[in-house]
This record gives sequence, structure tokens and C-alpha cells, in this order.
Amino acid sequence: MLLIKNGRVVDPANGIDDHLNILVDSGTIVGVSHSEFEEQGAGDKAKVIDARGMLVVPGLIDMHV
Repeated sequence: MLLIKNGRVVDPANGIDDHLNILVDSGTIVGVSHSEFEEQGAGDKAKVIDARGMLVVPGLIDMHV
């Protein structure tokens, strides 16, 4: 499991622009929330990445390359 905490999540397709936590399990996003995901048992099992001050966005491409 991977927990990406405190990142600014920007997803225009879903209308999201907020500071959130993202829980990933086996390469699949299983939750996006303001909470810490302890209720899902992620507390001690997850590798934690503190994304404070960073953007978390879907894959971006440069169409000019």
C-alpha cells in the first residue's frame, strides 16, 4: 500500500482541485479523502509519501514533443 499525503490533487476531468490524501493498493487508487485512511487499515502498512507543496495530477503529456 502507498499513502500520498497532503498533496494538491488537480484532476480537471473530475472537477477536483484540493489538498487531499490518496491511498493506492496494488497499483489501483482505492481512496481519495481529507482523512488519514486509518479506518481502512492503512496506518502502519502503507509506505507514506508526504506531498506537501507538490502537485498530484493524472498523467500529463507534452503534445509538442
